[in-house]
Amino acid sequence: IVANVECRAVVIMDGDGEDDPFDVPRLIEKCASERYATMVFARRGKRSEGFLFSIFYQLYKFIYKALTGHRIRFGNFSVVPFDLARRLVVVSEVWNHYAVGALKAKIPYVEVSAARGRRLAGKPKMSFSTLVMHGLSAVSVFSEVVGVRLLIVSSVLTVLASAGIAVVVGIRLTTTLAIPGWASYLVASLSIMLVQAVSLSLFFVFMVLSARNNAFFLPLRDHSHFIDRVRSVFSAE
Repeated sequence: IVANVECRAVVIMDGDGEDDPFDVPRLIEKCASERYATMVFARRGKRSEGFLFSIFYQLYKFIYKALTGHRIRFGNFSVVPFDLARRLVVVSEVWNHYAVGALKAKIPYVEVSAARGRRLAGKPKMSFSTLVMHGLSAVSVFSEVVGVRLLIVSSVLTVLASAGIAVVVGIRLTTTLAIPGWASYLVASLSIMLVQAVSLSLFFVFMVLSARNNAFFLPLRDHSHFIDRVRSVFSAE
């Protein structure tokens, strides 16, 4: 973390060379052009990883967009104006995932394309499982949104399974199209799908409620961290 010469913003970047220091002036200039009113993230225009990593990364971005409704194209490399840093440091999700925490807090931001460099020395210590956990951490920041979306999907599956059972039973009882045994197999398969969909619905409901109940913010104790300044706009005197 370094401060720019005007001391109006901080630059957050990795020190292993993958975040190119030559991109720092471009990010600061963009932040200055925005009058230090928005964060500036370095969007990865070109990556140095292999083909297999790129495939899984594109798959991850698709799943992330489907689950959360947001696009993620940047990491930690960013410029944060001091005025917005005061808001950012009270966002608890930043500890879980810095970039997504800024999105969750709805802090204004812009993106600047920057190629990802190569490490100066050594090899990355993140394994495939570590990268998966990092991706899950990003998704978990929007756990309430993910829970609601999955609840909708499971509810649709419940309706489809129930309708399928009703159609099969109707065909079996009111027509002569039945083949021996087919109705039983279909009803059993759809019943299993129905039970699973109902179970998933209940699970996601409790997950959303649990996420809301885990908030430990107490206004009496924590209000000072969320008040930047107090200004009187009207006085009875």
